[in-house]
Amino acid sequence: MDTLRIKREIRKAVHLARADDGMALATVVVISAILFMLVTTLLVVVAQQQLTTSHTVARAKALQVADSGIDAYLYHMRQNTTYYSTNPVLGPVATTEGMFTVTATPPTGNGPIILRSVGTIPSLGATKSIVASVRYPTFADYVFLYDTDISIGSEATIIGKVRSNRSIDNDGVITGACIAADSITGSGSFGSRQPDSPVIDFSSVLTDMGQMKTTAQGTSTYFASSGTRGYRVILNGMNFSVAKVTAVNSSTGALTLGTATNYSIPTAGILYFNDTIWLSGTYSTRVTVACGDTSVNDPGYATPVDDSAVFILDNLVPQDPYGTAVCGVVALGDISVPSWYSSMPQDLTIQAALLSQAGGIHADWSSARNKDSFHLIGSRAQKGEGGFVSGSMGFMSRVYEYDARLDTNPPPSFPVVRDGALKVSTWVEN
Repeated sequence: MDTLRIKREIRKAVHLARADDGMALATVVVISAILFMLVTTLLVVVAQQQLTTSHTVARAKALQVADSGIDAYLYHMRQNTTYYSTNPVLGPVATTEGMFTVTATPPTGNGPIILRSVGTIPSLGATKSIVASVRYPTFADYVFLYDTDISIGSEATIIGKVRSNRSIDNDGVITGACIAADSITGSGSFGSRQPDSPVIDFSSVLTDMGQMKTTAQGTSTYFASSGTRGYRVILNGMNFSVAKVTAVNSSTGALTLGTATNYSIPTAGILYFNDTIWLSGTYSTRVTVACGDTSVNDPGYATPVDDSAVFILDNLVPQDPYGTAVCGVVALGDISVPSWYSSMPQDLTIQAALLSQAGGIHADWSSARNKDSFHLIGSRAQKGEGGFVSGSMGFMSRVYEYDARLDTNPPPSFPVVRDGALKVSTWVEN
C-alpha cells in the first residue's frame, strides 16, 4: 500500500511540475512579445524624431535662404529706385546652403511693392518662402523737410518728424525724430536727434513730376498752358472744376474767370497743370495736384520758371476728416497762401502734403492784411525759404501737425526720397 501511495504522489508531483513549466513558457512568450513591441515602438519613435528634426533643420535652412533673398533684393532697391520694374525677378541665385528666387510685384495704386522670395535646399528636399511689402519713403514723411536751415522758436510745438539738408536749431518742442545733414542744436525738446544724415536731393522730384505728367496725359487730366494767368481749380469730393484766370485784382485778389468745366478725379488721382493754379476745395478720394513745366525748369534747380506757382485761396480739406482720402500739392515754384485775398478765411486749414521743388512755401502778406490762424495738417517740403508770419503780417497763430495717414498712404505718385532708405511694413513666412 505504501508503495502504491508513493507512486501516486510521485506522478502527481510530476504532473504539477509539467503544468508549471507550461505556465512559465507562456509567461516568457508574453513578456517577450511585450518587450518586442516596446522596442519596436521605441525604434519607430526615435526614427520619427530623427526625421522630424531633419525636416525642421531643412525648413529652417530653407527659410534662411529665402530671407537672404529678400535682403539681396532690398540691397538692389536701395541702389536703384526702379529696380523692381526693370528686374522683376532675381534668381535663381545659389548660396552656400541652397538657392533663392525673388519675384517683385509692382505696386497697385498707391500700395506697396510686394517681394516673394522662395528658398530651396535641393539636397534636403525643403522649400520655404517669405513675402515682404516694401515702400520707398516720400517727401510726405515729414511735417517739415527743408533744403535750408530750420529754426524753431521757444513757443513752437511741432508734432511729427523734422528734417533738414542743413542744420536744425530747436528751442521749442519736436515730438518726432529730428534729422539733419549737419548739426542739431537748441535747448528744446526732441523726439530723437539724428545729425550727419544723408542729404535729400530735391532735383529728383523732377523725375517724379515727369511721371505724373505722363500719367495725367493718359487720363485726360493734363492741362497745357492757359495762355492767360493760369487756372482756378476747385476740388469737390470725387470731382474738380477748372476755369481760366484772365485777371487778378491787385487790391482784393479777386479773380476774373472764364467758363468753368467739371471733371472727375481719375482712379490714378493725378491732376497736372502746365501753368500757375489757384487752388482750394474739399476731396473725398486720393488726389495729387501738380503744376509746372519740367521741360524748361532751370537746370540748376534753383530758380523756378514763372508759370509754376500754386496759390491756395481757401480751405483745402477732406470731406471726411476721419476717412482715408489724402491730398498732395506739388509745384516747381512757390506754394503761396495770400493772406490779403478777399477769399481767404480768418482761420485757414490746409490738410495736405505740400512740396515745392525749387521754391518756398509761405504766406503772401504783401498788402499787410492779416488773418487770425493757419492750421497745416500734413507735411511741408520745400527747397527755398518761406514762412507764414513776419512781424505783424500774415497769420497771427500757426499750428503744424503731421497727418499720420501720409506715412502709410501718401498721395498718388508723391515724389520719392532717394536716400537709400526703405520702409518694410510686413515680412511674413508663407
